[in-house]
Amino acid sequence: MSPTRATAADLADLVRLPAVLSVPGDVLAGASLATDRPPAARTAALAGASCLLYLGGMALNDVADVDVDRDERPHRPIPSGRVPLPLARRLALGLLGAGVGLAAAGGRRSVAVALPLAGAVAAYDLGLKNTAAGPLAMSACRTLDVLLGASLGSPRRAAPAAAAIGLHTYALTTVSRHETTGGRPDVVRGAALAGLLATAATAHLAFWRARPGRRALGLLPLVAHAAVQVRAAGAAVREPTPATAQRLVGTSVLGFVPLQGALTLARGPRLAGAALTALWPLAHRLARRRSVT
Repeated sequence: MSPTRATAADLADLVRLPAVLSVPGDVLAGASLATDRPPAARTAALAGASCLLYLGGMALNDVADVDVDRDERPHRPIPSGRVPLPLARRLALGLLGAGVGLAAAGGRRSVAVALPLAGAVAAYDLGLKNTAAGPLAMSACRTLDVLLGASLGSPRRAAPAAAAIGLHTYALTTVSRHETTGGRPDVVRGAALAGLLATAATAHLAFWRARPGRRALGLLPLVAHAAVQVRAAGAAVREPTPATAQRLVGTSVLGFVPLQGALTLARGPRLAGAALTALWPLAHRLARRRSVT
């Protein structure tokens, strides 16, 4: 008889909980760039909506991949029997719906971004992931996530940052396709270059017209991120195994945090930017206990 319940730890594993720390900074960076004074309550609500949409997408990803995971990742919560498939499906849809609902706290413009964001998440998981359009679809999800925060002000002002985050997403999604078989060195090199270009673009955006005295604040997380990214990519090129490919993907997922932190430190609330930057080492510690890929 199959189980009908799952423990909190199993559900956290299903949604890859530590990875959600890479999400709220999208909204915060977008809001900080789009308006000089982001409204705290509405920004927090949109950050929460972003987290719910991300967690829903993670659960839906495993629902869609259950047959593949039975062969390639039998330890995952659904194929191992720790989380029943119907429960995972209900959780995924519930989280996606709750994310769109919470986005309503930001107003009509926020809902107008949250709806296509939820649609892009579902389209990626259910149909586009294994096609040539897969990396572009995932890139669109992260780009829209930044624009969700920007819906509180002028989206045009946040569009370059959204594009930089989208480029970083494209790079890591390209590598993630090889994480169970080992990354091809040429793919890893190309993705690493794209990731470094995204970092350089973020640096330019963070320091261009930054508030007085803010430019130096964003430098440390960007340099640290670039060093960690290069080290992980180098290991994946030298030894293209599933372990090194997964490590590079995990590093890239968590790498959103210093990019978001640099933008917020330079252009937005200083305390929020510092808090985002502090999330990065915390996320790495949590990722040692629970997978983010």
